[in-house]
Amino acid sequence: MAGARGLAFNEDKTRIVHLNEGFSFLGFSVRRYPNRKLLIKPSEAAIRRLRERLAAETHNLRGGNAMMVITTLNPVIRGWAAYYRGVVSSGIFSSLDNYMWKLTWKWATWRHGNKPKSWIVGQYFGKFNTFRNSHWVFGDRESGACLVKFSWTNIERHVPYDHSGRGNHGRGRRRRRPGHSRSAQQPGWDRGDSWRRVPGRRHGVVSL
Repeated sequence: MAGARGLAFNEDKTRIVHLNEGFSFLGFSVRRYPNRKLLIKPSEAAIRRLRERLAAETHNLRGGNAMMVITTLNPVIRGWAAYYRGVVSSGIFSSLDNYMWKLTWKWATWRHGNKPKSWIVGQYFGKFNTFRNSHWVFGDRESGACLVKFSWTNIERHVPYDHSGRGNHGRGRRRRRPGHSRSAQQPGWDRGDSWRRVPGRRHGVVSL
């Protein structure tokens, strides 16, 4: 099929590996571990490239202010976290947050080398995001803007839809016939402005 369409494998870049050994593809690392679990994570190369970019960007922003740091790095953090939010990334996100804190601390101490550490903390770190219980968020006091964290992106695992009618996670779904409402399918319930229990009904039997 591939030959008929004029496609061919690159022999130098193609190899066959066992799942226990694992492989990297499009920035993801796929491997089956000794506990028989198949896990997909961000690859080491992708993490290394991100760290290098964050370090380079922060170094280039030494002449700027906190707002420039935030507007430059926030799209990078959000984009990377969104790309890897569907795989095993929670621990890596926390590690990157710690790395990002070290970079911003280094940036602040370089910019204000003659200021005490307590002044730097009060100027650039605090609870800028009131919806997060973190007092070490890098931010800009004038605007109130802050640098987002990788761990603020929720991990959302993809669950394939089950077309058999049973639904996802093995939960059965009951198909309704046209014209049948919930009250018609479940005796003992009446439909009004809200769902309410009808007195005297139990298990589909009405006491007279």
